[in-house]
Amino acid sequence: MKQMVVHVLQGMAMGAAQVIPGISGATIALIFGIYDLFIELLYGFSQIVKEMAAFCIGRSSWSRLKNSFTAIPWKFGVFLVIGMGLAILGLAGVLEVALDQYPRYVYGYFFGLVLASLSIPWLQIPKAGIKHYLILVASSVVFWVVLGLKPAGPIEDPSLLTLAGGGALAISGMVLPGISGSLILLVMGLYDAVISDVRAIADLDTSVLPSLAAFMVGIIGGFVVFIRLLKRALVSFGGVLMAFLTGLLVASLRVMWPFRDVATDAWINPATLPLGEMVAIFALVIGGILSVVSLKKISPSIQ
Repeated sequence: MKQMVVHVLQGMAMGAAQVIPGISGATIALIFGIYDLFIELLYGFSQIVKEMAAFCIGRSSWSRLKNSFTAIPWKFGVFLVIGMGLAILGLAGVLEVALDQYPRYVYGYFFGLVLASLSIPWLQIPKAGIKHYLILVASSVVFWVVLGLKPAGPIEDPSLLTLAGGGALAISGMVLPGISGSLILLVMGLYDAVISDVRAIADLDTSVLPSLAAFMVGIIGGFVVFIRLLKRALVSFGGVLMAFLTGLLVASLRVMWPFRDVATDAWINPATLPLGEMVAIFALVIGGILSVVSLKKISPSIQ
């Protein structure tokens, strides 16, 4: 029973991270020391999808399909997913209101979360060398520029194809420490639309089912391909991958910078804000940092 509760709580923390633009559920898994098990769980699900597709066209057998089911750590997976679902459904509406009414405060907290998470993927490199530092710098600079070129405004009424593509790309944020699926959606201009649809489903509004179905199709397709590539990359190029992700995390600070006009994406001087607002934003940045520090203390295996 205790282990069940722990897995649900871990899932809730990971689900909350998936909703927040700027910190990924995979990063939370790293902090809790369950990242390897999490990747094995996802790889197991990708095997099921692959075997089911092969079985339907006569390219697989019932025994292979059964083996793919039994290979999954179901106890861990079921309670983790329950926790993630509870957090995602519970936070979607809250964050939609918060981002609309208090964007600078929200991004202040998110900025602190991202800033404190910078060391997490980097410390997964067994022995950092010059190539890792070069990859870190290069990916930081390139994606800093790329993120600055993206439109700040959300896409109004995105097409089903756009939502499917967004789902396929956003799934990377679920499995890569250092990049958030929500951040990818935010950069693509799809975050508001997806969050609104999730909130509508929570309110039993079935009119958004086609949009969510397209998004989920993209997630499933991207998931099957990406998780298999990731597992190979972690084994063969783990250090290089983590250096790249650290650079991407550094670049994402540009999107999370709280001292900017959310409507125009123009940066503003913090000194021009009312003193109370400026102090509150800095306090929330510190709160975000302390949140990650607290998670690290809960799981001392992550230094």
